[in-house]
Amino acid sequence: MADPELAKGLQFDLVVLVDPEGFGPGIEGAVDRSLAMTRATRQLVTLTRPET
Repeated sequence: MADPELAKGLQFDLVVLVDPEGFGPGIEGAVDRSLAMTRATRQLVTLTRPET
């Protein structure tokens, strides 16, 4: 798993986010999710855990 902070300033054709809620709660988690999601130039795939 890559830290979203490592991707800052970079762009990728495809970004796959696995369990984006796992980035954490609050502002810090939201910033990390936003940073990760905005790295995609063509396709963003989000994989989440199924509801139980």
